[in-house]
Amino acid sequence: LPGFSGGPLIDLSGGLLGVNTSGLVRGAAITIPVETAWSVAGSLAQHGRVRRGYLGIRSQVVDLPDRARAALRAAGLEREQATGLLLVGIEADGPAAGGEWMIGDILVGLGGRPVADHDDLLVELAGVVADQPALVQVLRGGELITFSAQVGDRK
Repeated sequence: LPGFSGGPLIDLSGGLLGVNTSGLVRGAAITIPVETAWSVAGSLAQHGRVRRGYLGIRSQVVDLPDRARAALRAAGLEREQATGLLLVGIEADGPAAGGEWMIGDILVGLGGRPVADHDDLLVELAGVVADQPALVQVLRGGELITFSAQVGDRK
């Protein structure tokens, strides 16, 4: 839409909700949430690029069996989670190599927030500072295990 990109989206009280753009998705006008816009601007100002975290794992979405869901509830997690990410590979030179990760782990949380699928993981990695440790929750043998894992900086 001509004239749409770069303009603010504001609420009725004049508060900034986001920045409008038609350049990110071909043929679609979208709004980038203000929190994302400020985060990107800060990263560009500080690092000259947008930093993106990564773990160096390969995974696939799996349904959590009832026993695994019960383990999440027993751990006191206030969420109902039907899926997680089954760890099927670890990059030899990635941040997860040499850590506590094990093939067969089911990733269910990162940074204290649930991870049910790849989209959740990408959102959480965008919020985690690259080159920093993050709290990871996995199901291993039906038990919830929590450990600190290094998040890399995808360059």
